Amino acid sequence: MTVEARESVVSLGRVIGFLALAEQVPSDKEARDHIKSLTHDAASLMDYATFIGVYAPSGARGGELARKGFDLVSIGIDTGIRRAGAQAALVAAS
Repeated sequence: MTVEARESVVSLGRVIGFLALAEQVPSDKEARDHIKSLTHDAASLMDYATFIGVYAPSGARGGELARKGFDLVSIGIDTGIRRAGAQAALVAAS
């Protein structure tokens, strides 16, 4: 999904680039301002489309996800941390 989003933003950037070459644009300040804004928006989207994180239940799964292109992989989930904490509390109480 990230790859598709990135490709869509790149395509949008290309369309904006071709739009900027239209005959009417150089003589129309409002059109130039809109294209500048669209170019900035596409660049901002590209920043978000290139970074994605995921939670993995184990180190092995985390490695698989990292190889698939995830930029941030967090190992473990909150449930596991809570379970470990509860087990430690039960051991300490007995």
